[in-house]
Amino acid sequence: MDNMSRRGFDPLTYRFEEQAPELGEVTEVADGCFWARMPIGGRLNHINVWLLRDGDGWTIVDTGLFGENTQQHWRAIFDKYLDGKPVTRVIATHLHTDHTGNAGWICQEWGCELWMSRSDFYMGKVMAADGPSDVPDDAIVFYRRAGFDEDRLDRYRSRFGQFGANIAPLPAGYRRIIDGQYINIGGREWRAIIGHGHAPEHVCLYCPELKLIIGGDQ
Repeated sequence: MDNMSRRGFDPLTYRFEEQAPELGEVTEVADGCFWARMPIGGRLNHINVWLLRDGDGWTIVDTGLFGENTQQHWRAIFDKYLDGKPVTRVIATHLHTDHTGNAGWICQEWGCELWMSRSDFYMGKVMAADGPSDVPDDAIVFYRRAGFDEDRLDRYRSRFGQFGANIAPLPAGYRRIIDGQYINIGGREWRAIIGHGHAPEHVCLYCPELKLIIGGDQ
């Protein structure tokens, strides 16, 4: 029995649970919308990424952590599932490295544009430039006021600057996504919905025709 059932709620159900793709494979969840997974550490162990058929090419939404392991899985997908068509656009729902980690690499490989919200693009640029020795004093003051003890502060210091190790350099420029914007992907309109909290300007994508939302981590 899961936690939801113990609390008197219906358990979560996953429509495609038995069709979850293996690494380097995809599952079509709606017409022209393909689900893939990329590995990450910890209990979660994977991140969901998406390939959207887009006319004479493909739009990719989110990209996984930077590194050769993930890139091998992307190459397997490129070789097997793109039908000889190029990646023409990468959309990152937000700045965290499990979503943007390979965005710069894919854009460079295919010569395509990166689409993101402005706040997340520039914050990602700033965070990627931080090094392990750059822990700012005001950050320590902030977390101490938030209740961190010295042990947790030491762990924060040891992890600071690792953002840049998990992300390929982002492109110099990008295409900005704003709230309420409609993005045509494969002849269908996807509406950008900006949320706050998990990231400064987290982008969700909603397609009314498919009754489908790509929610990232929001």
